[in-house]
Amino acid sequence: MSEQEAFDAIVAEFYPVWLRYHPEIALAVGLSDFGDRLPAADDDEVGALGVWLESLILALGELDGACLDADRRLDLQLLQATVRAEYRERLVRDWRHLDPIRFLLV
Repeated sequence: MSEQEAFDAIVAEFYPVWLRYHPEIALAVGLSDFGDRLPAADDDEVGALGVWLESLILALGELDGACLDADRRLDLQLLQATVRAEYRERLVRDWRHLDPIRFLLV
């Protein structure tokens, strides 16, 4: 699989999954597919989103941007920045990372 095909596959997966966790954004851009969902707030959903974002960061990092055309290279940079920013924000807000010692079983 070429770098461009690999990138296209990641993008094809990214938007449906990301919009599933952010239905308010899907509705704002006119997609009603996720209108019956609420934003991810449950611990399990937030945890699943965090794991997915982490694996997406790794997958995007493995791509060789030099092998992509100019449009895909720009999209790669935007996706990397967006995913890293959201992942960092999730870690900052996640109660399990704020004070992990407090949640250890004694």
